[in-house]
Order: sequence, then C-alpha cells, then structure tokens
Amino acid sequence: MRIFIGFWLINIVTILFHNVWAHWFDLNPNRALVRYEDNPYDKFAVRGLHATVDSLIHWELDILRTGVAEAPDWLFQRVFIVDEYGYDLRARPIPPEVDEILGKISLTSPFYKSSGDEQSYAGRYILLPDGNNLRIVSFSTPFYGRRVLWQLYVINNWQFFLISILISGSVCFVFAHHMTRDFRAFREATYGVAKGDLGLRLSPTFGRRHDEIAELSRDFDNMTARLERSMAEQKRLIKDVSHELRSPLARIQFALGIAHQKSSDEVKLELDKASKAADYLNDIITTILSFPTTEIDSWDLDDVVDLKALLETVVNDFEEETKPKQLRLHFETSLDEALVATYSNTLVGVFENIIRNAIHYTKANSQIDIQLQSEGEDYMISICDQGPGVAEAELNDIFEPFYRTDQARDRSSGGYGLGLSIAQRTVELHKGHIKAKNRPDQSGLCVEINLPKSELF
Repeated sequence: MRIFIGFWLINIVTILFHNVWAHWFDLNPNRALVRYEDNPYDKFAVRGLHATVDSLIHWELDILRTGVAEAPDWLFQRVFIVDEYGYDLRARPIPPEVDEILGKISLTSPFYKSSGDEQSYAGRYILLPDGNNLRIVSFSTPFYGRRVLWQLYVINNWQFFLISILISGSVCFVFAHHMTRDFRAFREATYGVAKGDLGLRLSPTFGRRHDEIAELSRDFDNMTARLERSMAEQKRLIKDVSHELRSPLARIQFALGIAHQKSSDEVKLELDKASKAADYLNDIITTILSFPTTEIDSWDLDDVVDLKALLETVVNDFEEETKPKQLRLHFETSLDEALVATYSNTLVGVFENIIRNAIHYTKANSQIDIQLQSEGEDYMISICDQGPGVAEAELNDIFEPFYRTDQARDRSSGGYGLGLSIAQRTVELHKGHIKAKNRPDQSGLCVEINLPKSELF
C-alpha cells in the first residue's frame, strides 16, 4: 500500500506541476508571437483575452448573447465583450478605460495592448461565422490577474485533472500490486529460511519470467540449495563427531571405574574428579545430539519440573566443589513450588553450567546468591557471583560458542566456551530467555534466566 501511495503521489504532483507550470509561464507554441515587454501583469490580460477569443470565435452572435448572459459573474469579471453597436453582451456599463481601448481596435487594427503600473489592458477585434463582429477587452491587476488565471484555468480544467489522477492511480495500483506481490513472496521466503526451512524455492512462483525479479528468485534458490547442502553436511559432521567421541569416552569411564575399585582413598578422590569431568563431557555430547538443528524443529516440552526442588538439588550437588575456595551457595525463594514445562532433564545442565562458572570466577570466602521468584507469566532465576564481572561490551558475546573473555582465554581456566552457549540454546528451546549483567556495585556477574510458567500451574 505504501508503494502504491508513493507512486500515485509522485504522479499527481507531476501532473499538477507540469500543467500549472506550463500555463503560468505560458509555455504554448504561440507564446513567441506575443510580447509582454517589462510588465509582469501584461500576460494576465493577454492570456485572459486569448482564452475568451478561443471560447467565442466559433459561435454565432445570437448563441453568444445567450451563453454570455447566463455565464457566472466571475468568468467575465475582467472581460468586456462589446457588439458592433457598442453594447456589452452582459448589459454592463463600460468604464472609460475600457471604452478608450475599444476605440483603438478595429478591422484594420485588430489587436491593441496598454500597460500601466497597476493595470494592463488587451483588446481584440474578431469576426464571427455569421458575419457579425465583436470587440473584446481584457484587463488585469496584480491581484485579479492571478485570480482570473486560477478561474479560467484551474476551475475550468478540474475534470482533466481528475481524469488524469484517476488514470495514473489505476496504472500505479496495477504496477504497485505487481511489485508488492513479488516482494511479498521474497519476504515470506526469507522469513522461512530465517526459521530454518532451507527447502523453500522461489523460481516456480515466477514461472518463465525473464525480468530482474525472476533472475533474483533463481539466485535465491541457488543460495538456499547451497545452504541446505551445507547444513546437511554440518549436521552429519556434528553427529558423526559426537558418536565418535562417545566410544573413547565410554572406555575412559569404564577404565576409571576399574581404577576406582583398585585404588586407595586418596587416589579415589582424584579419580572421582576425572569421572565427573567425563560425565560432564558425556552430558554435553548428549545435549548436542538432542538439540533441534533448525528453528522449525523444536523440543516437545512433554514433562513438568519444579524449579525450586531442582535448584535445591543442584545446590546440594555442588557443596563439595565449593569447599576448596570456602564458598557459600545461598539459595533463596518465597515460592512453595515453581512448575515449568521441560524436555527430559535438560534444565539441570543449564543451572550446572552457570553455577560452575560462578564457582570458578568468584573470589574465595565469598557467597554465590541464587534467587527464584515469580515475574508475571514467567519465573526468574538469578545466579550472582562475586567475581571480576565482564566488560559491558562483552555481556552478549559470552553466550556465543567458543567465546572467551580476557579473564578466561587459556584452557587452564576451565571450559571451552560452550557452556553458556548450550545454556542459551536450551533456555530458548524452553521458550525462555537468558541474559547477563554486572552487579550495580561492580562486585560480580549476574546471569538471569526467565522461563514461562507451566500451563498446569
């Protein structure tokens, strides 16, 4: 609709500007035959005279008497039409100035023009088809010249303007409808591709057309075909790599189990750490394999979990990991329960990743605050540490895969930059959102997770 309105307005302005400009400046083929000299108002008188002559010259006197007498007053307000006996056809008294001009025009001198500072006069002698003659005098002033121009041209030609505008509007509507239909097809296709439907093809929509839009649709199809092949290869690679990793990982876990049975208590503690790391890696692989590959695919949230009970369990599981730095995990909520729809136990990994990061970066002998509260249609979980925080410019980047901040660039600091990325993807698949922000007093980082309440709640 905006394209149609834009095209139509351009055409309307063009039509009006062209016609008003041409008429105002008298851009007609005969303009060179008339000299206006230095008085800018001469042209109003002369053009008023020409318009009157053009309207009368083809009629007989009896018909003109009737027509002129019945015409509206404004049309002949500055024009006098006098017959051969010296009477105005509208039965008006003739001013002395007009009578003076009438005396200057005759068969032998058919045209006369007089210019003044405030008024210009133009007179013309014409012969009618029936043999009668008329003398016409038109005069103009700065004010009435423009008024006569408006009345003679704009008011008399409004039908022409209206028809031109309607015709241009029809043409613009057809053209705009044709363009917007093509654009709408591209918009819907790009929206589908953005959601992951790489099987969309546009060229069948345009058939055998050979214009630029059709060529663009074929280029679009080539692009989506290549993206589809690339995405299929990427999915196959991820699944192949994940399956290949599981085999040695299973052997490592088996070996750790045997070593745990045959080792002393001190060695068992280290083996337990190695076993937990192997279990964590196995969980990451399982999560990656279960992720939908496109936005069209999604998890069936066919289970319900109580966030309060889940967080209490996760906090208890991390008690041993907080002892080396003498940390306190403080969980606080006023809710009796907080039910959300979920897929399997995937939310456990989200909270474990964030709390593990908080334990790693928070300073020793400090506290990690975990809060669960209700916010409208969502539950909000905040996990705040007392570490160095993150630069404001990097708060969104930390959720990108393999992104590492300046404080955690070497692998000895733990992790590979995947934990928060997996957490974000998991939360989004639960129809929630996650964000990070620094504490107001710059004493640490807070990660906030919003999850929609279960419909069963």
